[in-house]
Amino acid sequence: MIRNVYINGKIDTLLVMEEEGSTEFVHPLVEALREQAERINTLEQQNDDLMKQEKILLNLLELSAATGEIMARSLKSLENLENTQKKSKGEGPSELEEQDLLD
Repeated sequence: MIRNVYINGKIDTLLVMEEEGSTEFVHPLVEALREQAERINTLEQQNDDLMKQEKILLNLLELSAATGEIMARSLKSLENLENTQKKSKGEGPSELEEQDLLD
């Protein structure tokens, strides 16, 4: 129900909500502010959740980069081991493999 009431020297419109026998007077601006506050709280919560997700993704990216570096080192070590085994068998590495070893 909507009522016009005299507040602070002027007539304002109030929204009257009735709940279980009690009557609550709510000014439309107060209700709008309350709704905005709820939206702000929801957006802040969503922002916090997104920040947490961003941190998790950043950590995953760092782990992925570290894993890639470890895999590259392991591959290089395997290649060096294979070349060493070939040398010990007398097969000697090719010129290209020797260049890689020098690098």
